[in-house]
Amino acid sequence: ISNKLGLLAQGTRRHGLGVRERFMAVHWRKGDWFLGPHPRKLEQAELAEAPAFAQIIRSLLQQQGLEKVFLMSNAGPGSEAAQALARELRGTAELVQAPTLRGDRNNLRQLCIEMAIASAADFFLAFGDGLVEGHASMPSLLVIQMRIYAEGWPIQSNAFTFAPGEYFAQDALGL
Repeated sequence: ISNKLGLLAQGTRRHGLGVRERFMAVHWRKGDWFLGPHPRKLEQAELAEAPAFAQIIRSLLQQQGLEKVFLMSNAGPGSEAAQALARELRGTAELVQAPTLRGDRNNLRQLCIEMAIASAADFFLAFGDGLVEGHASMPSLLVIQMRIYAEGWPIQSNAFTFAPGEYFAQDALGL
């Protein structure tokens, strides 16, 4: 899937291995209220609308010197939300998503594929307030664990969407 998404450099495959393209992975939660409408989740939903969310992504892309974004999201490829985010990022970055596996029996497979790709990114933007307080998405926390422990990425190669600013006086990891 990484090869099909262009996350492996074209023409660089040797002995079945590819050279990775540099990219940022972003976890974006859209409209899932599985655990109910917690007040902070409702606030995050408003902050995660495409224009505001794209502004956060653009800032991190510039800081990290990256031009490709892998979107880990329950907003599938071609959805109205994904198209809106792609429009907001046009001219800044290429947005790619894993193809959707059809059928309810594949929901966890889909999540695992997206988490595996996100764990290999040069930088990961997790959905939530941070590691210490507020609300953080469980898949985002799992990706950060995979990145640190399995992939060896430094903790500073991760950030949370809503950690800086008016909500919590913390760094980008919510520390």
